[in-house]
Amino acid sequence: MLLTLPIYARVLGPDGLGKLAYLSTAVQLLTGLLSLGIEQAYARCYPATHGEDERRRLTSTYFIIAVAWAALCLLVAVPFAEPLAIASFGTPTDAVLWLIALGCAGTAALNGAGAQVLRSESRLRPYFLLSVSGTVLAVALGLAGVLWWGLGVAAVLGGLAVAGAIVFLARLWHLRPLLCPVFETARARELLAIGVPTISALTAYWGFNAADRVLLGWFGSFEAVGQYNVAATLAGALLLAINAFWPAWQVYALKAWEDGEPGHQTTYARVATYALAGLGSMALVVTTWGPELVALFAGAAFAGAAAAIAPIALGLAVYGLSPIVGIGISIKRRFGLFMATAWAAAAVNAALNVVLIPRLGMMGSAWAALFSYGVLTGANLVIGQRLWPFALERYRLATTAILIVAFVTGATFLPANAAILKCGYLAAFVALLFATRAFDAREFRALRAAWVAMQAKP
Repeated sequence: MLLTLPIYARVLGPDGLGKLAYLSTAVQLLTGLLSLGIEQAYARCYPATHGEDERRRLTSTYFIIAVAWAALCLLVAVPFAEPLAIASFGTPTDAVLWLIALGCAGTAALNGAGAQVLRSESRLRPYFLLSVSGTVLAVALGLAGVLWWGLGVAAVLGGLAVAGAIVFLARLWHLRPLLCPVFETARARELLAIGVPTISALTAYWGFNAADRVLLGWFGSFEAVGQYNVAATLAGALLLAINAFWPAWQVYALKAWEDGEPGHQTTYARVATYALAGLGSMALVVTTWGPELVALFAGAAFAGAAAAIAPIALGLAVYGLSPIVGIGISIKRRFGLFMATAWAAAAVNAALNVVLIPRLGMMGSAWAALFSYGVLTGANLVIGQRLWPFALERYRLATTAILIVAFVTGATFLPANAAILKCGYLAAFVALLFATRAFDAREFRALRAAWVAMQAKP
């Protein structure tokens, strides 16, 4: 996204980039609906299979469901492309964009099905090569269509659809030993029983992670969507850390609890403090250098996007704490509560967008994102502590949070292109973390111990 943003922002402009973001967001939702959640179901059913024949029957049933459902949904949706274009853009001439978006969603859902089989089979080499090849091909086709053929948004979406179709066929070729003309009704019911309920959770997470682009397009303008998308992309650097950390945290935290690891509750509390400090520091960096980042990646036409970075980044910093403070929900295996809190946050996000966009425009969506992330993490904190309480480092958490909010807010008033001032500002933040004893000698001892342990490994 960052590599193509400088080109698409300058060629498509705020309005064109807004349309692209709007349709890409819709594709995300449609992909989740078309997948039926059976990727997770296949991952759970696959380890229980015995022998090559049983795996073939499971995989064949799985693919027949995936292809049949995607084809049926697309056939039903195609006649509605023109009404969707009118509802979205006010004109039927953009119906072709919706047709291409439907194709993107279909190929994305089928590729997800094929990728899950490769993962389950531990065939990581073809999984990696096909994933990377698909991304490179989609970007190449999109750039060629935008720069050489002048097809605009249609070229970007078309590149994704064509690349997705090619990669899906390549995945089928790699998986052909596992495919046969067999469909087991009992196995299909099992896959659907596990997978379909996850659609609700996927839709809820889409609701507070991405629906703001759609609502901003409805109640604002596509130029505002383009500006907001630039801010969200740059603030989304925090998602790299979050998406890398969450799976590792779940594995470690649950294992430490099951094994009765000494002091694991203290470790949980310390991880919460470190996560807030780390994600908050990233939020501060992207906010402090926001105007420069916008100028570098998007250009002068998107200068207004810098203002939305702060609330979005702060919201993501809060969001990153959700599985840590809510670990009690995972320990007690009350996973439906995660879905409930996600739907609550999605409802709050939608309501705030509807109220704030007409008054504040793009900034209304940014503030709605911050507040809804706070609702999600706050709800998980309250429920998690009731189910399985552990003592958080209240002083260190509170002090770190106050400093992060204060410095991120102050960063929005710093002048652009003042490198020395901004570096000093970030250094002052780190100094105050230690001056207020939010961090102390324990961190240096932990780093030293980790370094020694690393050096001792063969």
